[in-house]
Amino acid sequence: MKSENEQKNSLHPEIHVTKIFYDDRCELCRFSTDLIRGSGIETIPMTGTPFQNSNELILKDENGNTDIGFDAIFNLTGKVTILFPLLPALFLLKISGIGDVAYKIVSRKRHNGKIQWLFSFLNRLRIRNTG
Repeated sequence: MKSENEQKNSLHPEIHVTKIFYDDRCELCRFSTDLIRGSGIETIPMTGTPFQNSNELILKDENGNTDIGFDAIFNLTGKVTILFPLLPALFLLKISGIGDVAYKIVSRKRHNGKIQWLFSFLNRLRIRNTG
């Protein structure tokens, strides 16, 4: 016979959600995560987390698996319907190894003033058009 707590827990199993930890000081990162809000993926700023010194996007899926960098983007794309059309191109980038190299270049340059300005502008433009 199950105890009362065991019965409650079986009626309300813990809900596991895919989470993305991103650099909230980076315009490119904020812009990218804003695009997937409302998709069921929890977006969490890295500031104040154990990942705050990471230079890479971190994906923790509903099963507790962790991916970083390009692997995180690739696996996230398979979980967000609006991103599905990107899967074939990302698959080719993944198997060729180009995806990891490109990700590392972009992640190192993401605090570049011109890149920050561009994505800041795009964020403001998007907010103005949706707000």
